[in-house]
Amino acid sequence: MIDQDLEGFSQIMTGLGEIYRISISASMIEIYFRALRRYDLAAVDDAIQRHLLNPDNGQFMPKPADIARMLDGGSKDTAALAWSRFDQALRHIGTYRDIRFDDPITMRVTQDMGGWIAFGEKSEDEWPFVANDFKARYASYRSRSAPFDFPALLRGRVNGENGSRGFALEPPVNFGDPDRCRLVEQRGSDSAQDGDIRRALDGAAARLGVAGLPKPPAGVQPHAGVQSPARVQAADDDAQLPPARVMANPEPVPAG
Repeated sequence: MIDQDLEGFSQIMTGLGEIYRISISASMIEIYFRALRRYDLAAVDDAIQRHLLNPDNGQFMPKPADIARMLDGGSKDTAALAWSRFDQALRHIGTYRDIRFDDPITMRVTQDMGGWIAFGEKSEDEWPFVANDFKARYASYRSRSAPFDFPALLRGRVNGENGSRGFALEPPVNFGDPDRCRLVEQRGSDSAQDGDIRRALDGAAARLGVAGLPKPPAGVQPHAGVQSPARVQAADDDAQLPPARVMANPEPVPAG
């Protein structure tokens, strides 16, 4: 969970207190929140609901360890669900567009595996191994108690080319819950995008026959300050984009 989830978590704890006839103090809410903050609020709420319906121990107020045990026990299922949503986005949006998921772990795992563009370069034979790698990394991040950085967005092919040529950038696709996408944008790290942008610049340099491009100063985006209405045209030989794994690019719809 993130700090903005505290209000929703407080409401859940207050409801638990009413069910079990226990006084829920602010300090108690804070202790539970800090113990469970590495999990998504929706996942915590789901685990509590399942505890309430458990015939063996549902009559007892759940402790943080009880909730965490239920969540960690289903980490493989959660990772599989995250991969299913990711695969859906890849097939329906494609890697030409920038994208922002509503899940920070998905954003970080995608970055760790080479960025959004890299997934469009995988072959069908590689896909089962890519899926297993994604799910293993996702489960690992879910089990961490320490916070981690994640990118505010994942760079696509078109903006990678446009940014390297000084053209205007298209807005990203927000995939999932709009409110949580905004939180990812607010809490994500701009510097985490440097790897994707750098790869796009290096690729453009190679196509133009340039040996290399100087790295931008720390914290400065390569496309900052550039404003041009022009964009990459697929018919332009110099701006020809390599084929993506998924060509379909319909209007984005909420995940699920």
